[in-house]
Amino acid sequence: MAIALSPQLQSASAPELRDELIKIKQREQKAKKEKQEASERVISDVIAVGGAGVLSWYLGGKEQEARKAEGFDGLSEEDQTKKIHEAQSIAGFDIDLVVGIAGIGLAMTDMAGQYDDMLNALGVGGLAAYASRAAYQRGLKKEETQE
Repeated sequence: MAIALSPQLQSASAPELRDELIKIKQREQKAKKEKQEASERVISDVIAVGGAGVLSWYLGGKEQEARKAEGFDGLSEEDQTKKIHEAQSIAGFDIDLVVGIAGIGLAMTDMAGQYDDMLNALGVGGLAAYASRAAYQRGLKKEETQE
């Protein structure tokens, strides 16, 4: 079965055909790489948002545990806030802030190898969770002082 070739293909020399084939393969590789990079960006974004969500959920659970502790309701509002902060921290540092700084810091050192981008995204999620929570709490305090 013979394949009908266009006049351009019939008149092309072997080097011209080879060069055209190389160009086609390069375009395919570039398109494949662009798709892979786009997929990696989406995955990174999902990890960041998911990380922020999971950390927020975890810290909400820690607050619930602190509120259910015996004697919590008898504490002053300031002491209640301190107990909640203790439950949501590691050695006095907010858990979401620690996760954020650690994730980004470790990603910058290349310690995680091929997972550096994922670790960085988790760190960004941690910092986003911390920034959101801190801004929300400051907003509440601002509201209380204005009343």
